[in-house]
Amino acid sequence: MSPEGVEYQRADLALAIHRSPVPVATAVGHDANISLADRAAMLSFTTPTAAAEAIANVLDLDRWRRKRDARNALAQERREEELAARTASIGLQKAKMKEMEQRCAAAWEAEGRARRKQTEAVAGLQMAFRLHTQDLLETAEARVRFVSHAVSAVTILAVIALVASADEVLRLLQASPNAFHKWLYFLTTISTVIWLLVWQWRARKANGLPSTSPMKHPPGDVDSLRVAVKRVRTVRKLRQLRHHMPL
Repeated sequence: MSPEGVEYQRADLALAIHRSPVPVATAVGHDANISLADRAAMLSFTTPTAAAEAIANVLDLDRWRRKRDARNALAQERREEELAARTASIGLQKAKMKEMEQRCAAAWEAEGRARRKQTEAVAGLQMAFRLHTQDLLETAEARVRFVSHAVSAVTILAVIALVASADEVLRLLQASPNAFHKWLYFLTTISTVIWLLVWQWRARKANGLPSTSPMKHPPGDVDSLRVAVKRVRTVRKLRQLRHHMPL
C-alpha cells in the first residue's frame, strides 16, 4: 500500500467523512484495497477519472431532469391557460345563450300579447259589425213591415173605391149592371183583396227568416251588403239578403 493510501486508513479521517453534512466521494486511484475512507464515504471510485465521469453523468442527468421538469411545467402552464381560456369561452357562450333565451322568451311573450290584442281587436270588430248589421236589419225589417202595411192599406182603400164605383167599373167593362154581374164583381174583388191581404200577412210573418233561394247577384263585400240592406223595401228582397248575411 502506498503512503497516500495509509492516510486514508486513519480512523479519525473516516469518522470525519462519515459525520460530514456534505456527501463525500473518494477516488484514491489504482489501489485495489478498500480504505476506511472509502467505506465512510457516500461514493467510492477507483480513479479520479471514474469519479469525474460519474459526477458528469449525475450532472447531465440532473440537467436533463431540470429541462424535463421545465418543459413539463411549461406544458402544464399552457394546458392550464388553454383550459382557463376554454372555460372562459364556455362561460361566455353560456352567458350569450342565456341572454338569447331571455330575448327569445321576451319576444315570444310580446308576440303572445300582440296576438291576444289582435284577437281581441278582431273579436271587437266582429261584435261591432254584428251589432251594426243587426241594427240595419231591424231598421230594414221595420221599413219593410211599414211598406207592407201601407200596401195593405192602399189595397183596402182601392177595393173600397172599386166597390163604391161598381156601376162605373161595370160600364167600363161593357157589362150590364144587373144583380148577377154585381155579385160576381163584388165576389171577385173581395176574394182578390182577401188573397192579397193574406199574402201580405204571411210575408210579414216570414220577414225574419232567411230565404231558401239565394240571390242571382249577391253583394260582393260588406259595404255593398250594408248598402243593399239600407235600400231594401220588400220582404222577398230582405229574406234574400238575410241568406247572404255573414253572421
